[in-house]
Amino acid sequence: MRITNVSLTAFRGISSTLDFPFDNAGKSLLVYGENGSAKSSLARALEYLLNPNEFPDQGILAQRNLFISTEPSIQVEFAGKKDGKKKIETVTWTDASGKPTPSWLLSSAARSAFLDHRKLLMLSDRTHGDLPRRFFRTTVEHLFGNLPAGTSSETVSSLWNKVQADAESYREAATGKGREAELGVADPVTHYKPIEDAVNMLNQVLDGYLVATEGAPPIVTEAERILQRFEGHGLSIDLQFDHLTFNRNDGSIGGGELNPTISYCQEPLGTSIGGVWVSNHPDVLNEARLTALALALFFAAVRLQDAIPYIAGTIDPEEPVRLLVLDDILIGLDYAHRIPVLEIIQEEFAKDRRYQVILLTHDRVWYDVCRLQLGDKEWKALELYARRGKGPKGSDFPEPKLPLKNLLDRARYFLDECHELPAAANYVRSAVEFALRSICKKKRVLIPFHSNPEKLAAEVFIDAIRNVKRQKGSVQHLIPLNTQAQLRALRSTVLNPLSHFNPTTVTEPEIRKAIKVAEKLQGISKRIKAEENCD
Repeated sequence: MRITNVSLTAFRGISSTLDFPFDNAGKSLLVYGENGSAKSSLARALEYLLNPNEFPDQGILAQRNLFISTEPSIQVEFAGKKDGKKKIETVTWTDASGKPTPSWLLSSAARSAFLDHRKLLMLSDRTHGDLPRRFFRTTVEHLFGNLPAGTSSETVSSLWNKVQADAESYREAATGKGREAELGVADPVTHYKPIEDAVNMLNQVLDGYLVATEGAPPIVTEAERILQRFEGHGLSIDLQFDHLTFNRNDGSIGGGELNPTISYCQEPLGTSIGGVWVSNHPDVLNEARLTALALALFFAAVRLQDAIPYIAGTIDPEEPVRLLVLDDILIGLDYAHRIPVLEIIQEEFAKDRRYQVILLTHDRVWYDVCRLQLGDKEWKALELYARRGKGPKGSDFPEPKLPLKNLLDRARYFLDECHELPAAANYVRSAVEFALRSICKKKRVLIPFHSNPEKLAAEVFIDAIRNVKRQKGSVQHLIPLNTQAQLRALRSTVLNPLSHFNPTTVTEPEIRKAIKVAEKLQGISKRIKAEENCD
């Protein structure tokens, strides 16, 4: 199954309704948006929807936009196959309908992962408390949290929460406090047996990933394989899992630690205190290596979870949803170290459409790099922006950037309906520049370097493609000479943004000529794309 559209209403930072289209083929999604543009709202909505438990505990109403009374809703459209035929499913979550729980959606949770910078910090930050316990918490809450635990409907994370709550009740009963003591339950087995069974089940499930039958534990083997993509990282990993225990006498929970030993260039980072290894790798490694280490562990867990067999019911789709949602996870990496992450995403997850990836970023330059690197065959690019102070009570109002294919329609609207020449000229200029960029990209025309590609003006692309032929040895130019001449004539007017201010120096006939040129360029771009598809 693949997501084709997400529609969020009155959800978190969204005060109206905002659609996130993935197109009908269910492409992966690359999203750029400044802070406040609802990127994280999309990530949280999908994380809540795919969590097999009632999460968040307060229900969907707790996620309502603070400034309006409209009830929040999440609607997600999926496309897949059943018995060789296309299968369309739409799931909707409102307070009235309750959380949708089709079996195929629940079984998708264990194969999906939602990662943001805060979760990465649990494995790399120096200020998040005891390291072995932090690694264990990350494991049961995030790395393997949605794995099924036993034959019940419990998952690793829900069973861990249940163990903690039941142990607290047991301690209250043992000290004469709490509801159990008031009810006078005499049989201690009623209290401790379910806790012990749950503890044993957690140990059993986690052993399959954290304990080695031979060699290294599966998560270590997989993480070190992924780390090899980070050139010169110099890291190696060892993890020691200290099993959970339950003490019947005082109701305490022991163990529950995952002690890391991280080595850099074969030198273990830490020291042994009283026979217990204490790692200090967060104090020694730089941000790039800490981020690479945390990413490798998260990615390894996702890969391992995908090995769980999927058993489709009579009405379930043939394949489950596999989502990898990455919300601004690369803050600690420079651009040289980000490229390997992009390669990991492409080759380990997005390849052969195994996973549908949602990559969210507030970094404009990184968004442009990703857009060029990933292409548009399997990826859809979406830009969001926040209208500051335009939402209810002066809040932000997130909106999608106008789709580029509609630029000329907007230009005609401002020209014909509003007679706003500067606005129409701006839209035409954007349409021309986008068409030129598209042609240059598809034909691999060399463009002069600029630290911010978005600031390259149309004339740069015009000059670059002036003498490029459609075919080697052909006299037919990529852009006809008469169209090139029209472009050059428009340089000082419509294609010059400085000429769009009042009093305006652009005229209506010039804008209409520019619209025709833009239409020709769009036609050339479509023809090139069609030729590439034929090849």
